[in-house]
Amino acid sequence: MGRTPWPVCERIVCGLAGLLIPLAPSSCTGLEPAAIGAGASAAETSASFFAKGRVTSFEAVGIDDAIEAVRTSVATLRLKVIEDEAGEGDERGRRHRMVLRDERHETTVVVIERRTETVTMIHADVGTFGPTPLASLIVNMTIDKLRKSGAYERAQMSTDQRAPVAPSTN
Repeated sequence: MGRTPWPVCERIVCGLAGLLIPLAPSSCTGLEPAAIGAGASAAETSASFFAKGRVTSFEAVGIDDAIEAVRTSVATLRLKVIEDEAGEGDERGRRHRMVLRDERHETTVVVIERRTETVTMIHADVGTFGPTPLASLIVNMTIDKLRKSGAYERAQMSTDQRAPVAPSTN
């Protein structure tokens, strides 16, 4: 009986992976929201994505809760609010935009966008050469404020109240 070539193939595949992983782009998908300080309850209800100068997080909360949490986080960080308004042409409250400035006059744009009644996108953009950790800090603090305010539970209760009841099969 001859040996199978699998150990050789396995070494080749592992060797190629070891060469290609360092060449991968330096952005992170951020699919582990607990790692960004969101806590255990938020880990089940959010997904965050990181790219150079940008952090985007989808949260299972209503847009009003998200806007209030961003405002509270911005006030805590003592960032200067340059603009704080609903998105252009959006009279239904589906999009909110904030332009912030720190003491070094670096600008951060935060967009809060309703995707559904209980799913809201929070996007912080500091630009290509801006301080990405500041965008991450704003989003992390916002997620923490949402968790502490009970926004995830309110969104879940809202969904539970409207969920159709399945007919009994008994």
